[in-house]
Amino acid sequence: MPEPPMMPDMPGFGQMPIFKRYYIADIHGFAWLADFHTTLYIHYLGAIILTGLATYTIADYIIGKQNFAKMTLTGYLRTSLIAGIIITGLLLIIKNTTDIWFSPTTIVTFNLAHLSLAIIFLMISMGSLLIKTKWLRTVFQENERRMQ
Repeated sequence: MPEPPMMPDMPGFGQMPIFKRYYIADIHGFAWLADFHTTLYIHYLGAIILTGLATYTIADYIIGKQNFAKMTLTGYLRTSLIAGIIITGLLLIIKNTTDIWFSPTTIVTFNLAHLSLAIIFLMISMGSLLIKTKWLRTVFQENERRMQ
């Protein structure tokens, strides 16, 4: 899975009123960041794309690459973080779109978990990009490493 750029997370952070509060939305071309519904729909679109890519990647790994590639430690870590982001996001969608009631403490927990997981994922991904750690290691590379 490719490293995600920062731009898709801007609408997610835009759910908090930070862009208007700190005058980022006043910069030419960024006024849309102050509109809650615009950032919400862009965030939902990004969530649909992320969930689709994650589903495709899991299916591709299980069907095609499981015998030829092994996931690295950072691959497992990033996969777990993405799973947590998707699960907490789904819980927040359920809260927003259904009549299911959650306590205020639970809602705050979902929000903080979703935000924290996204920030940790971004930091881990940037660190992995800097040290050039991949998600997968081929079995050939693993066997070659054992022989050394």
